[in-house]
Amino acid sequence: RHRLGLATSTDGISWCKVEGLGPDPGGPVFEGAAADADAWDNGNVGTPWLVRLPGGGWRLWIGSL
Repeated sequence: RHRLGLATSTDGISWCKVEGLGPDPGGPVFEGAAADADAWDNGNVGTPWLVRLPGGGWRLWIGSL
């Protein structure tokens, strides 16, 4: 299964992984559905595209592989 993780930085040089799903620090924050599930992401996600919204927020678009 493909997964997406998240890291943050205050200077664009040093990065810290953000706690994700599961017990491991820096684990995924989003993962595709189980491979046998009848879902749009069917076990795989990818091609993340982060978009800044006019109000200052963010939206993450992902594709299914």
